[in-house]
Amino acid sequence: YFFNLNAFPALITGCCTYNRRATQSNDRQKDLTVQAELIGDLKFGDVGHKLLFGTEYVYDDWSFSLSRGPNRPINIFAPVYGSDPGAITPFSVGSYRADTMAFYLQDQISFGERWKLLIGGRYDRVDALARNQLTDTEQERDSRKFTPRAGLTYQPSRTVSIYGSYAKGFRSSEADVGIG
Repeated sequence: YFFNLNAFPALITGCCTYNRRATQSNDRQKDLTVQAELIGDLKFGDVGHKLLFGTEYVYDDWSFSLSRGPNRPINIFAPVYGSDPGAITPFSVGSYRADTMAFYLQDQISFGERWKLLIGGRYDRVDALARNQLTDTEQERDSRKFTPRAGLTYQPSRTVSIYGSYAKGFRSSEADVGIG
């Protein structure tokens, strides 16, 4: 157990009394990430291609238990130590598991020595399951998303590059696991 000084409300009375409570958290998490990429260079006349193909797999398994006791006020200038923290009761107990599979492809196209165009995209598939053990409920989410990327580089000299890029990102809307 540990004590956590929480200012909610900031002051109970006068200037110096704050709420605090005992909290306990236990969790276990297992993660696995595997990624593989193939890179190839091709040239057709003055146009070069640097191709990248990749795949990624991510497994995430998390279980947790969060418990807390009642508020116990303390005066920070006249503290009284050794008070009983009160009964510690669970307020959030659950688990979350997700499998993510992704594929991506990009091509960096060189036009002569000064111009490079990058185009690519990524496809993600996320299957997630969250379980709230206090309410005995489960929530499943299956998310699928394609995200593009593009960029253009102009290199007027060996030491100077001017570029612009566009990309979209994706984060799966994870199932609510009941934290709070």
